Amino acid sequence: CLLSRGLGDVYKRQNGALTDTACLNVGGRLVKLEPDGRVTYVSPVLQPFVPYDPGDRLTPQDLAPTIALLTELLEEALGFRPVQDEARLRFFVTDRLPDPAPGAVYSFSGGVADLMDGAPRDPFAYGDLGVLLGRAVAKSAVGPRIPARETIRATVIGAGCHATELSGSTVYFCLLYTSDAA
Repeated sequence: CLLSRGLGDVYKRQNGALTDTACLNVGGRLVKLEPDGRVTYVSPVLQPFVPYDPGDRLTPQDLAPTIALLTELLEEALGFRPVQDEARLRFFVTDRLPDPAPGAVYSFSGGVADLMDGAPRDPFAYGDLGVLLGRAVAKSAVGPRIPARETIRATVIGAGCHATELSGSTVYFCLLYTSDAA
């Protein structure tokens, strides 16, 4: 599972073969915050589910329901929790993976995933939900979990520019800057 700042890509493999994929709107950058907890951005996908707006000052305790929601959605998408509301899940997940197979293990990569086992003390260290979400997923029902041998912190755009082989649906986007100066 590639769990990053903006979204999560889920790749299911069985005996080394890719068997399923999904994309989740679950990630640290769904809410951006200043070091003092002032909200500067709330993703449109999350807005209907949270009681705060840009400009509000929040504490980690204020964000606990949001973190719980995102963690529950990940657990539901991976089959570790019964789906409470199919419409809610569909709002955040492109497709639901089949229930985990007996003996399945999970490996996470990406910015939030890197925070699952070594998050800084400051909950807003990266200006988003990443630290809090990483801690919550590490304690969640998702598992058993094994560390990824290789991780990549930059995802979607960053990974597309630096990785040579990716499985599943991949978006490649590259910005070209030109100068109009003569």
